[in-house]
Amino acid sequence: IKEKKWSRSCNKSRRRSVQGFACGFWKLLHIVSVGLAEHRGGIDHGLSIGSTASYPTMESAISPMKAADILREYMALFFGCDVCSRNFLGRYDECDYHRCDRLAENAIDLTDDQWREFALYIWEVHNGISVGLFHDKVERKKEGGHTDYSHEDEIAVIWPNMEQCFQCLRDDGTFSEDRVYGYLSETYWSGPEKDSNDDILREYERALERPLFSNGILYVSLSLMLIGAW
Repeated sequence: IKEKKWSRSCNKSRRRSVQGFACGFWKLLHIVSVGLAEHRGGIDHGLSIGSTASYPTMESAISPMKAADILREYMALFFGCDVCSRNFLGRYDECDYHRCDRLAENAIDLTDDQWREFALYIWEVHNGISVGLFHDKVERKKEGGHTDYSHEDEIAVIWPNMEQCFQCLRDDGTFSEDRVYGYLSETYWSGPEKDSNDDILREYERALERPLFSNGILYVSLSLMLIGAW
């Protein structure tokens, strides 16, 4: 890739050319997988593949399983990391993360939850790879004589964490898939770039400087309050 300028959220690592691509690739997968659910595979918005009709049919819409198969073919034919590709293909073909059971083969009469399964599958794969990379790093450190590893360190690589989405975790420490999908949709379907905390704070401060009500609305509101008190 000639252009090595990544977005702010993908430009935090010292190894920017490597980490920037990985970050951007995962962002793309999350956007696409959420978009599949939001557009119901193209049924709602006229998107279709392999159809000569002027409108999409149930057969031409992209089902969750079809989307996963397309990703598999990309990883097999185009992904630049051979080891990564082999690991992904091996797990994919073995139906890891219950892929073969959870992803619908066709797009006919699917519920919203069934459409969302592909996005949740990608989220689980992402976390699984992150945990795997963490264990590889721990093993390399052990070989060098470092044993400062804790279970909390492993939890820290799982996403989203409590600070990002405290409602995504149940009291027993497991994830609520409904909440997780809501987080994915808010994060990736409202726009790939989120405002930084500084931007949000500045917008909040500007909002405090603006009047909350026009004079007319304020007058009516105060009148209603007085009537209620009376």
